[in-house]
Amino acid sequence: MLQFLVRLIHKAIKVVPLSVGNKLVVLLTHLPTLDPLPQLNMSPDEAVAFVGEGWSKIVLTAYSLLENDHNILQVKEKFGGLRFYVHGTDRRTLVFIYELEKLSLTVCETCGKPGLPRPNGWTKTLCDVHWRERENRRLANIEKRRQE
Repeated sequence: MLQFLVRLIHKAIKVVPLSVGNKLVVLLTHLPTLDPLPQLNMSPDEAVAFVGEGWSKIVLTAYSLLENDHNILQVKEKFGGLRFYVHGTDRRTLVFIYELEKLSLTVCETCGKPGLPRPNGWTKTLCDVHWRERENRRLANIEKRRQE
């Protein structure tokens, strides 16, 4: 197994195997260089498509108020709230993003009305109407599985 790993490492990077006593030591002579990843900025339309329609105003607010030197790399839902991944941030921007993320925990991600995080497997922030709809679907699925 060790010889297999040594051969695998040797193919991946240039190494010089050395024996020191009863131990095999690998001297790295060259590490491959990785090109930096291109800056992938998420457009406002892409960001809105990744979250519920009720949060679209919050997302568009982030895009309209952030200056050009702050690139939004990704927007997604996580633990029932919005998450913004931003490049080129300063303290003021981080506070602004944090406030928008907190705000998303009070807005229904489906319709934009006031809502609450509703844990039930996957946490979603929903108003009472959409939470009841979700619960009714969940209970119907449980009942359907019982009958099968």
